[in-house]
Amino acid sequence: MIHYRQFSPLDVGKPADAMITAHGVTMLDDDRVIAVGGLVRVGTKWWTFSEIKPEARVAIRLHRLVLAGLKNAEAEGITPIYGYCDETKPRARDWIERIGFRPIRAEERDDEVDVVERWCHSQAWIREMAGGH
Repeated sequence: MIHYRQFSPLDVGKPADAMITAHGVTMLDDDRVIAVGGLVRVGTKWWTFSEIKPEARVAIRLHRLVLAGLKNAEAEGITPIYGYCDETKPRARDWIERIGFRPIRAEERDDEVDVVERWCHSQAWIREMAGGH
């Protein structure tokens, strides 16, 4: 049975006391973690993170969960939110645009963005307050 709980570093193989500043949700099928996602603080910015196993690909459920998480973060004053788009995945660009992100413009770039892009091998995106559907 699918259910959810608050994200813990243990859900991604990190020790419980890992120095991670993150907010997120874990999706479970019975007691097995099938997806995690949320926001993690990297430097001075909040970045999205996710790990989704193939059996969790229930698109509408994940879409609603992501939108709810983004709205909750914005309500807590976490904005802008940064992310990256793996354009090797079919429809990834369409989806990240649909939830309110856009590519980062040259004048918005800094060293933190460059580091995350190199680490993720993907272009950085940004979502400012009240974007998406």
